[in-house]
Amino acid sequence: MPLKQFTTILAITLTSGALYAQDLADNNSISKNSTWSMRSGSLTEGGKTAAKPANWERQPDEVNGNIARAKLVKMKNQNDSVMSLLQETIMTDGGWNPVWHGVYFGGGKAEQIMRFGVQCDFPDKSTQLTVITNDIGPLTDHLAVADKDYLLMTPPSSMKNDCFYFDLGVTAAQKEDEKATHSRVWLVTNGKGTLPYTPVSKREYLENAKMEVGAIKQQKIAEVAAKISVRPKDVQEAEKKAAIDEITTNYTGADQEFRMKVFLKNYQSDEDYLKANAEKATADLDSTLSLMEMLLHRLPAAELNQPAMVSVLAEAFQGFEDLLPGSKMLVKANPAYYDPYLSGEKAQLFLVYWNYDPKEPMAATIDQQLQEKFDSGRLKAMLGK
Repeated sequence: MPLKQFTTILAITLTSGALYAQDLADNNSISKNSTWSMRSGSLTEGGKTAAKPANWERQPDEVNGNIARAKLVKMKNQNDSVMSLLQETIMTDGGWNPVWHGVYFGGGKAEQIMRFGVQCDFPDKSTQLTVITNDIGPLTDHLAVADKDYLLMTPPSSMKNDCFYFDLGVTAAQKEDEKATHSRVWLVTNGKGTLPYTPVSKREYLENAKMEVGAIKQQKIAEVAAKISVRPKDVQEAEKKAAIDEITTNYTGADQEFRMKVFLKNYQSDEDYLKANAEKATADLDSTLSLMEMLLHRLPAAELNQPAMVSVLAEAFQGFEDLLPGSKMLVKANPAYYDPYLSGEKAQLFLVYWNYDPKEPMAATIDQQLQEKFDSGRLKAMLGK
């Protein structure tokens, strides 16, 4: 699936785990409305401008929010280093003519780890290479379970170029589209044994999903009860007696016996009628709850501790999707990954997102170079700097 507009992508952030205080109150802050132009090159600590990389057209950067000048300078210099890496190690064979620009997001005094990166667009319009700093948003979707906001992501395909590699491919629907594109992602982390996300176990999912489905069931029962009135017992008994008296008065013999039998068989008190309608309204939910309960009690402990592969709302759960093509796993943000002692503009992870049309010869050649030559080690060396 094509990468979304970078400004939109970076707005998808981990909603927990990466929030650290940061004071951006600076008299020299630069806002997205500033007239300061970065078209000619990169700003340096001394206020000088470095020459733009050869053969790569640089467009004006996007600066969103208020960012202290000193912090912006550091992020821009790192983006320049990332671009040098791309040009020196990957885009070496072929007459490429991409355009690129940096994107930076600032915020208030309690800003999270800052998000920024570079976006490279190629002439065929469908090819794009983006290196995103401090945000795994493009890898994730959201799924709420029992009022908890989890993340959904495609599991890593393998380790490639010495980092986690995700081959997102294309969806079945996209395969029928002549303009379908292919997406590959490399997640470059600090290699200290943790990741910015933690898989949610099947046990945790089932326990929370049961609570959600149970709450939905109670809501549906309440909705049914609001539509059906339950009259006092004596009123119901009087109505029942009147119906029986009518049968015994107006009919005799086999006809009376038959009518009485049918009446008693079909008769429901208001309480029974309410219960029957509530059970009908919640039958599917009861089936889902039974399935969840069965899995919790019958799956081996080792399997319950495995990642939950599920992408649907809890009430639509029909089993884990481990064997389904393109299945996604449920994860949550891992605050333990991030170093709280690093200032917000420091890079703590990189996401290299490559989207291309395999039918485009130029894009296919770049794809081959990217897979063979991408040097994650140089990106890792930038982390924490």
